[in-house]
Amino acid sequence: MQVKIKASGVNPVSQLDFSVHIPPDWPAKCLLWMCGPAADPWLGKDVSLRDDAVRLAVGLMA
Repeated sequence: MQVKIKASGVNPVSQLDFSVHIPPDWPAKCLLWMCGPAADPWLGKDVSLRDDAVRLAVGLMA
């Protein structure tokens, strides 16, 4: 999908290099984490994979 977006030139995201995109499994892991009680401290708040605390809680950082 990212290849088609890049080729389209439709918006600024299409101009980004592939190396700056997060791996596609990260959002999936985050969604699964959000379904469990470990994500309760974030209830009512924005969850961003740019936040190191979220990445750590999801298990994306050591």
